[in-house]
Amino acid sequence: DSVKKNARPRFTLTGILTETDMPGITYTNVGINGAKVHDYFEEVCPLFEKEMAYYKPDLVIFAIGINDANVQKFNDRQFRDDYDKLISRIKKVSPNTAFIFETNNDSFRKVKKKRFVQHPNGEVARKSFFMLAEKHGAGVWDKFSIMGGLGSMAKWEKADLAKSDKVHFKMAGYHLLGDMFYKALIQAYQEHIANLPAQEPKATWEASTKGLHSTNPCTSVKVHTDEPSLRANAWKQPSEAPTYTLSLYITGEPSTDLSVSFFQRQYSDLRSA
Repeated sequence: DSVKKNARPRFTLTGILTETDMPGITYTNVGINGAKVHDYFEEVCPLFEKEMAYYKPDLVIFAIGINDANVQKFNDRQFRDDYDKLISRIKKVSPNTAFIFETNNDSFRKVKKKRFVQHPNGEVARKSFFMLAEKHGAGVWDKFSIMGGLGSMAKWEKADLAKSDKVHFKMAGYHLLGDMFYKALIQAYQEHIANLPAQEPKATWEASTKGLHSTNPCTSVKVHTDEPSLRANAWKQPSEAPTYTLSLYITGEPSTDLSVSFFQRQYSDLRSA
């Protein structure tokens, strides 16, 4: 009884979500060393939907698959089925979420202490990612092809961007991948915005006893006028400012993908190394 009386209460902290009422992007990543797609199922992650409901992502970027495919016998059909189940869990919480798949990087399989052989599963997994993207209306970032295809990891290792295990990248390689992914994502978004048809501003302005305000809570006064007296109130209600959520799902060490055009222009020496 004395032990129970002096025992301290315990609780499990699964994460901290920090938010403000300001517009912007909320970025969340989930990275588990050695994880496979099925490690995000109910048996391993029973609180997946409950925790995701706190922020309901607008975009999920999948970079899971290298551990699934880094085996001698790869079941690509089971691989796609596992992804279908994971996507189903996400859509239960956020049905309008958009998805981007990142194809696996090239890798080698270790057969002896210092002997490695090319791993053809990268090409098989790549086809599966495109099949999944077509099924779910998602985008694909083809890192496998950008790297140079089968056997290209050896060139990345020679360029001091990948580790000697011929599976993982060095920090410089991860930084390069992250930079390329970000620039390509922003470039694609800017091109999308540039191709949208021109629209007339929908905001209208009304005078009130508390000052000027917009009848459109998602339009900034500063955007539509150069008159200093109209810059006082940016939002009708600060809590109504739009917030977008970006979630990155990764496995192993931090991994993202490359921009094809940028990579070929700036790092074409890797292909000829």
